[in-house]
Amino acid sequence: MAAYQSHLLVHLESFAWQDLDTDRTVDLEKYGQAVVSARDHMDEIYLHPDFWTLSLPWGLFSTLLSEQKADWLFPGSKAQRLLCDFLMFSVSQVSPKPARIVDELKKDFEGQNCGLIGCSMPVSPVEEWVFDKSSWLDFHLMFVCKRPELIQWNRHQFLPNLEYSMQFLATEAERVLSDQVISMAEAGQCFYDEVVKRLPKGQGGEGEMIRLSREVARRNFYEEDFDLSSREQQRRGSQRKIFKVKKAEIWQYLSLDFEKCAFEVCDQNGRHQGEFRFDGKENGRNTKDSSGKHDIWVLTK
Repeated sequence: MAAYQSHLLVHLESFAWQDLDTDRTVDLEKYGQAVVSARDHMDEIYLHPDFWTLSLPWGLFSTLLSEQKADWLFPGSKAQRLLCDFLMFSVSQVSPKPARIVDELKKDFEGQNCGLIGCSMPVSPVEEWVFDKSSWLDFHLMFVCKRPELIQWNRHQFLPNLEYSMQFLATEAERVLSDQVISMAEAGQCFYDEVVKRLPKGQGGEGEMIRLSREVARRNFYEEDFDLSSREQQRRGSQRKIFKVKKAEIWQYLSLDFEKCAFEVCDQNGRHQGEFRFDGKENGRNTKDSSGKHDIWVLTK
């Protein structure tokens, strides 16, 4: 997968375990998944040299790799292997100068640092904190949304992060089908066959459709344009939800089609470019409408 390179700092305090009676193997597994996601996108992960000499009530952190300190953490254990794999061997770079606290480390990478990564420790603000694959995705979406020039549109002309929105569609279908595993190849059709067809009529269905469209749009780096949605709704006298993203410094819009649970794609002037399903497929043949019916009126008139 191509990269949207960001920078993550390993958060010392998230590994500063005061009580080794708590089995943190699951937390370490989740942390490992976050590291893999970051590494797959060529994110830089930084660790500063004081990490292995971190002094804790039971000794130095580095002794975790060589001495049995807890029933769940001993030489050869899964937890120890995770520590080695995702701390010793997956850190891209080391801070150029020692720093005991994260705020000092951030200054080493001023202008580059975008977030913190560690082992299941609540840090504020939450959106900048990575501790599993899901939180990494949330962080990365926020990171790229702030830097639209990084979006790689060669994947799909309207949904550039389609892989992650397809995962969402698969999850929604699995939820309806009692956790039956859905492959990525069948995710789109299953979503429309099992999720969309079961949406209730009226406001209940519209509310659920809005939730689904927001997540698909978010995963493809779009932001909801509340002001434009409100003005278009007043102009048309009906419900409107519009999302926007900058593509080559030009705004591109997705307007939710409440009848078909699809996106009407519009250019910077609000002109309709076609109708596409949430799985990225065009919702029919030659769906571009030049009549103006599917335009964003407040931008065209």
